[in-house]
Amino acid sequence: MNFNLLGWFFVLYSTSILFSNSSGGTISVKVEKQSSEFNLIKIIDDGCGIPKDILDKLNAEEEVTYGKEGMSRSGSGIGASSAHKIIQSMNGKLVFSSIEGKGTTVEIRLPSCSNDDLYLDELIISPNQILVSVDDDSSIHALWKDLLHRKNISQTLLCFESIDDFRNHLNGYHRKLDEMYLCDLNFFGEVDGLDLIADTKIESSAILVTTKFDDPDVIQRCRKLGVKLLPKFHIQNLQISTSSSSSSSSSSSSSSSSSSAAAAAAAAAAVNAVLIDDDVEIVHLIWQQRAREFGKKVSCFSRYTDFIDVSSDFDFSTEIFIDRHLGEGQPSGEVVAKELYEKGFRNLHLATGDSMDFSEKPDFIVDVIGKCPPWT
Repeated sequence: MNFNLLGWFFVLYSTSILFSNSSGGTISVKVEKQSSEFNLIKIIDDGCGIPKDILDKLNAEEEVTYGKEGMSRSGSGIGASSAHKIIQSMNGKLVFSSIEGKGTTVEIRLPSCSNDDLYLDELIISPNQILVSVDDDSSIHALWKDLLHRKNISQTLLCFESIDDFRNHLNGYHRKLDEMYLCDLNFFGEVDGLDLIADTKIESSAILVTTKFDDPDVIQRCRKLGVKLLPKFHIQNLQISTSSSSSSSSSSSSSSSSSSAAAAAAAAAAVNAVLIDDDVEIVHLIWQQRAREFGKKVSCFSRYTDFIDVSSDFDFSTEIFIDRHLGEGQPSGEVVAKELYEKGFRNLHLATGDSMDFSEKPDFIVDVIGKCPPWT
């Protein structure tokens, strides 16, 4: 089902409740794709049904009310009539059928939307890609965090409620990183999201996340920019997965693998320090900012296993700073340091907010510092 159709469905669903049994009952919804051209929605209740004379008026698109007797407010009769007009404006058809004492079925037949390719069905991200949510509503950021948690995807997520803060982010070092931007349309008294995407030239890696997904002007502008659309209500149920960027044809896999390995080793050799800390939103950003100020390069990892996977690319003398509490499902910093020591790394530090006596540290740890970067 396309999202335009889904948006109108919520309006029509509330109208269908008019014909359910006031003393209780159930309403079911079925969606069928009749052909490549048409979709069919059926809303079925097991209520009291509708008399034939009322049913005839409903299908004749007359304004008529029924089933609200005894309620504090009577119906105006415009609900079903308006539903007809809405469906017809979409080149569709609305039909009511009912049997008194058994229930009512509302059939909504609509053409398939030509904009299906514009809407995001699945979010596919590369392993090292950073997700950036730009929205002045903090609850939307919470939805993205919850989605990543439920899907067990440990992806870095940066959240911005201010356009100025986001612009500053883009103007800094982060512009060179692999990022995907999840951008709202409407900001309080500021430029809209599509203008922001165009102005900052992030069209190729941006997705518009909005409640106005069926607005013709928004659709046209997204098509012009080549930006995908995602309705906000679909965030919770969005399919999301990570993809490897290392796929290649069999004829070139050997050479590309060796060149990739060489590039990874060269990048690791240029690193002055490694940080392993699960606080990606604050600690990682502070360390990266401080490193840039002092002409250093720091590689940040939220999970120690991510570093283990690439540890062979790093020199054993690399300074490695490890948080003492790495979060749920991860061992303590001391345990991680011991494992790295056994691999050959000798420049190991604990970076913790705990008040820890220097004499308590294991011999394989050089020193214990706070959460602040060591460059001053």
